[in-house]
Amino acid sequence: MNRFTKPRWFAYRSSLVLLTCFILSFLLVMLPAKLSGSSSSQPALLYPIRSPNSPERSALEHRPLPLSRVEIPDEVKTCIESGAERVDRLGTVQDRGKTFYLLAAYSDFVTNDPFNASDELIAIAPQEGCIRLVDSQSIRQPLSVYLSPRTAQSLEEQRFRRYITLLGGADQLQQQLSDRIDAAKGSYLLSKEQVQALRQLHIQIPSIYQLLQPDTFLG
Repeated sequence: MNRFTKPRWFAYRSSLVLLTCFILSFLLVMLPAKLSGSSSSQPALLYPIRSPNSPERSALEHRPLPLSRVEIPDEVKTCIESGAERVDRLGTVQDRGKTFYLLAAYSDFVTNDPFNASDELIAIAPQEGCIRLVDSQSIRQPLSVYLSPRTAQSLEEQRFRRYITLLGGADQLQQQLSDRIDAAKGSYLLSKEQVQALRQLHIQIPSIYQLLQPDTFLG
């Protein structure tokens, strides 16, 4: 009896060892693949891959960028007045099928006060190229002479927002304007669009300025 039982025990133990080894081998092969599959699916949830024709992709590609963030293109630079040593973009608008750039032109590389810069208004038209409408030699007129009143006010608001950045804050802009208006003793000129833009930005100024009209310097 013992002679037959011992071989059976060894056979049973050998089978058990083989089965355990098989299970361990199976787990070693399948577990990394399982983990790899789960980890690769995680980024797909975080960063979905859109098909080329999906509505989400089309919406992202055709989302318009704010014009105020557009750099000065080369076609605009070719229209800048030759005497300008340095140019800063104050604002950009679209009106009547054209794109208008309001620039501050500095005659040197030292001046940083935007009040001491000359305005340049350049229009880009699809068929006409670039046209310089205003430069340092132009008679001063409201921007509404060249643009619709609403678009002119938008451009003036961009101008004063840029002034706030350059001068270090809205309080500095208000102080500079107030000092200049007071010093001019009632002869400081502001266009209607500029006054509306300043009010929109909550900039308070003395009421002794004069209103710039299209014919102020033409009579």
